[in-house]
Amino acid sequence: MAPKPKSIYQEALEMVAGALVIYIFADIRELAREGKLDGMTIDDLQAPLTAEQTLAIILANKDKLEEMAINNQDVEDLLKAMKHMQIHHADDQDAIEEGASSGYLSNIWNTGIDTLLTSKTGSKMGLDKVLGSFMNGKKDPPKKKSAKSAVMTNFVDDNSKEEIVHAIVVNQDRKRVSVVFRGSATPKDFIQDAKMSQKKIPNPVKSMMEKERTESMPETINVHTGFYQYLFQMNKETKKTRIETIMEDVKTQLKENPGFQLYVTGHSLGGALSTMYGFFAAADDEMIELSPNGVIVYSVASPFVGNWKWRFAFQELERRKRLQHLRIQNAEDMVTLMPFAVPKAGFFMPILAVKTGAGNLYKHVGMRLKLAQKAKEESELPYSISYPVDQRMDDEEFTKDVQDTLDQGKSLMKAFKAVVTKDFERVERYHSCTEYEERLEKCRDELTGITLDELYADTKIVGSMMEKDYMPKNGGVMSTAFRAMGLGKKKSDTLSSSEMVEEDDE
Repeated sequence: MAPKPKSIYQEALEMVAGALVIYIFADIRELAREGKLDGMTIDDLQAPLTAEQTLAIILANKDKLEEMAINNQDVEDLLKAMKHMQIHHADDQDAIEEGASSGYLSNIWNTGIDTLLTSKTGSKMGLDKVLGSFMNGKKDPPKKKSAKSAVMTNFVDDNSKEEIVHAIVVNQDRKRVSVVFRGSATPKDFIQDAKMSQKKIPNPVKSMMEKERTESMPETINVHTGFYQYLFQMNKETKKTRIETIMEDVKTQLKENPGFQLYVTGHSLGGALSTMYGFFAAADDEMIELSPNGVIVYSVASPFVGNWKWRFAFQELERRKRLQHLRIQNAEDMVTLMPFAVPKAGFFMPILAVKTGAGNLYKHVGMRLKLAQKAKEESELPYSISYPVDQRMDDEEFTKDVQDTLDQGKSLMKAFKAVVTKDFERVERYHSCTEYEERLEKCRDELTGITLDELYADTKIVGSMMEKDYMPKNGGVMSTAFRAMGLGKKKSDTLSSSEMVEEDDE
C-alpha cells in the first residue's frame, strides 16, 4: 500500500536535502581520492551506505570540507540548510523536543561526532534527524540493519571532472526510490550549462499516441545539447550511456521493492538533468510498470531543457499520469532564465520577437513554484504556482504571454547587471540551496496543505490540459509573431504537426 501523499512543502524540502547531500558527499569522495582524509580512503566511501553512516562521514570531515571550500561560509550555509530541514521535517513536536531545537546542528560541528551520534539516552541518531525525510521519513532513527533504514545504494562519480555525478537512495518509509543529480561543480559543467544549441532527437512519446491523435505530436523534439550529452554520451569502459546505467539500477531497486515510486531531483545542472531523466523514465513502459504511480520530478533552480516540441511531449506524459514535475524557481535566479536562444527571425526583428513571446526557443515544463523574497503587497503571498498552458490564441492569454516574456527579460537584465557590477555574492545567493530552503520555509503554512496531485487536478491552474482526450494546440512561435503583425488568417487552434511552424534546430 502506497503511503499517503505528502505536501509539496514536505517533499520539496526533502528533495532540496538530497541536492545538498550529493554536493557534500561528492566533495568528500574527491578529498579521499586525493589522499587528504585522515584514516579514510575511497574504499571506505563506497555504496551501499546507510543514512547513519553517511552522516558520520560528513561530520567527521567537516574541517577538510572547510579547507576545500572557497569560503568557509559555503559549508556553514549547507549546515544551516540541513538544520532547517531537520527541524521542519520532524514528524511531531516530540521529535523537535528530542534534539531538533533551534541551533542544534550549529553546535554539532563544535561538539564532535561522538556527541552527535549519542543522544541523552545513549541511542544512535540517524541522518533522518538532520536531513528530514529524504533518506528516512521516520522520527525514530533506524537501527543499522533495520528494514526501515534508508540506504544510498549507488553513488557514481568515478569520472566526476568529465561526467555527471548521481546517486540512488532507497527510502523504505516513504516507499520510494530517488535519483539525485549533482549540480554544476566543474569547469565542464559550466561550459555545458552555457551552451545554447539544441539537439534534434526522436520523440519517444510519438509511438504512444492513438491514431486519431498522432498528428498533434511532433516526430522529433529539441533538447539542450549539453544536458543531452551528459546523459547519452557513451562510457568507454562500460560501453553504456549514463542514462542506460541509471535506468538499469533504478529498475533493479524497484523490482526488489515492489510498490515503490520513482522520484528524481537535483539543483541547477542537476535540476535540468533530473527533468530530462524523468521525461525518459516516464516514457519507458517497463519503468511505469515498476512505478505504477508514475515518475515524480522535483527540480530546483533548473535552467531550460528543451523547445516547445519537448514541452508538448512532456505534457502528454503528464496527461497520461506517467509524470509529474514541480519546478522550483527563485524569482531573481538568473540560472532559471538561461539559456536564452532566439530564432533566426529574432535577429532581424528583435523587438517583435520579445513582444510576441518568440524571444526564446527554450520552454520550461512542469508545474512552476515561483518563490519571491517577499510579497509585493501585504495581501499577496510570497509565491505563485503556474503551469505552461498550451499556446492558446485568445487575447487575454496572448496579453499574459507578452507580459510574462517582458517580465522574464527584466529579470534577466537585472541578473546580468549584478554580474557586470561583480555583485556575484547576490547572484550566488539567489541560486543557492540555502536561499531556496529559506524561501520555502516562508511559505510553509500555505504549501503544507497542497499536494502535487491536487495541483495537477486544479483546472484553475492547468485548464483542460490534463483531460485524457485533450488535443495539443499550436506551438509554433513564429505563427504567433505573424498573427501579432496581422499577417495571414487566424487558423484553428488545433493543428497537425505538418502545419506547425518549425523552429530552428540549433
